[in-house]
Amino acid sequence: MFILLKAIGVILVADFVTGFVHWLEDSYWSPETPILGKWLIEANLEHHKNGQAFLKKSWLASSWDLYLTGMITLMTAYYLNFLTWELWLFVIISMNANQIHKWAHITRYENKPNIIGLLQKMYILQRTDHHGQHHRKPNNSHYCVITNILNPVLDRLQFWRMLESVFGQKKSV
Repeated sequence: MFILLKAIGVILVADFVTGFVHWLEDSYWSPETPILGKWLIEANLEHHKNGQAFLKKSWLASSWDLYLTGMITLMTAYYLNFLTWELWLFVIISMNANQIHKWAHITRYENKPNIIGLLQKMYILQRTDHHGQHHRKPNNSHYCVITNILNPVLDRLQFWRMLESVFGQKKSV
């Protein structure tokens, strides 16, 4: 039971970390952001104009940045002798955040394999109706894309607004 609770905690941490990066992309980074702008932010802006745009991309085309970050994390952990099952789980979930995000853009009946739709129906993976709230104006909530758990809590606590009061002026969309 302890291992299951630990695994759930790791998944929620991955959801939060990838949600935090998503919030940074949406709120502060632009196509002019050094290094990241051209490679990441242009695709993010296109995705917000057309939520279906990135569904056409392969896993690698939409997740190369997460894959690269995950591999660097694992290699660093290996050299620091900190390669644990928890870190492996965190990296695997984080590397697939964009794929899970893609699944939240199509109905659970359209998702293949069928287990994806079942996991959405069971509220384990983020559902289309839940993620759709991120794409409604003013597009300033529901940044976490892996589960349905964190967004209601973070949004109710005004977590992102508190961070914005610390980080300062958001970019204009």
